[in-house]
Amino acid sequence: MRVRAAIRLGDGSRETLRSPISRTVPLNLFAIPLGLTGLAGAWAQASRGLGAPTLPSEVLYALGAGLWLVFSVSYAVHSIRYAGSLLNDLAHPHTSHLAAYIPAIGLLLLVHFGLYARQLATWACWALVIMLAGLAARTLAAWFTGDMPEEAINPGLLLPVVAGAFIAGIAFSSVGLYPVSMAAIGVGLFFWLVIGSVVMSRLIVGGPLPANRAPLLSVLVAPPATGGIAWMAAHPANYGTAIDAFAGVLVMMIVLQAMLLPVYLRLRFSGAFWAFTFPIAASTNFLLRRLPTPMPPGWEAIGWVLLVAATLAIGYIAIRTAVASASAQKGIGLARRLRHRLASLKDPARPRTSTSIDCARKQRVRNEERTP
Repeated sequence: MRVRAAIRLGDGSRETLRSPISRTVPLNLFAIPLGLTGLAGAWAQASRGLGAPTLPSEVLYALGAGLWLVFSVSYAVHSIRYAGSLLNDLAHPHTSHLAAYIPAIGLLLLVHFGLYARQLATWACWALVIMLAGLAARTLAAWFTGDMPEEAINPGLLLPVVAGAFIAGIAFSSVGLYPVSMAAIGVGLFFWLVIGSVVMSRLIVGGPLPANRAPLLSVLVAPPATGGIAWMAAHPANYGTAIDAFAGVLVMMIVLQAMLLPVYLRLRFSGAFWAFTFPIAASTNFLLRRLPTPMPPGWEAIGWVLLVAATLAIGYIAIRTAVASASAQKGIGLARRLRHRLASLKDPARPRTSTSIDCARKQRVRNEERTP
């Protein structure tokens, strides 16, 4: 008998795990460091615009970087050990686009940690963008050749392909490559139009998404938020009127999310809730950047309300995930002990553990006490 556990993360897909030691890291698990890193960026912006302490952003960046490194190394080791697993993920319609999470998160981390090593950050930026572009191109090629079933089309496709291009633009601006940043923004705008049209068509005429994929509707917020941040990063001196277009789309998407709250509140909590985290963090970051400077009376309080609300929302998801993970590990432990007991009953010659020996000794003592 094998111990198994099932999780739903990122895009809502179900992953079956045989044990907590031998399992690989599913690609949708990268939604966790993505959300934490996005929240770190919001706190970093708050430290510049609201005078917030820098400690929360540093802690969140460190936590996001640690999880990203652990997950990336684990996934890479598994891909090397089991040849073909990476190609299988890239060929699967439900996971092919998720591989782009890895370089996208790396670019977000580079925006912060690149401040300490500018020259190295430039080379790392190019390497991560090339990796992101290659993964996105391979995914798009599979879609364009008919390997994308209708049931696999959902707003989650916008995050790595569209928002990923905007994140590349943010990273290029952080190392001073503003013309290249504009090129990345152009790529993001193009695929926002193309992929966004397909996704909207699927949502309108294709029926409701399954319950485990409903959180992916929040990803509709990510393109205008990341695109707006990328535009501001590429035009530090003068945003121009184009930024108002990003702001208008973002506000409309936030209003749409408010209308979807009854749908979200009916959902049972699962790891798919991490799909909410990056859109929440990115939209908060954008809105903090759009606060007027200098701030009129009362506007600073609005910024703090946005930041605290985003932190509480993502913190709630993190706590619920930790509790669920602990319960799952406890269940796996109970199943293992039950398996061992059953095996002992079937095979009397099987060596017994110290626990079973102690139980047998106590039972023998009780029997002796009952003997007259």
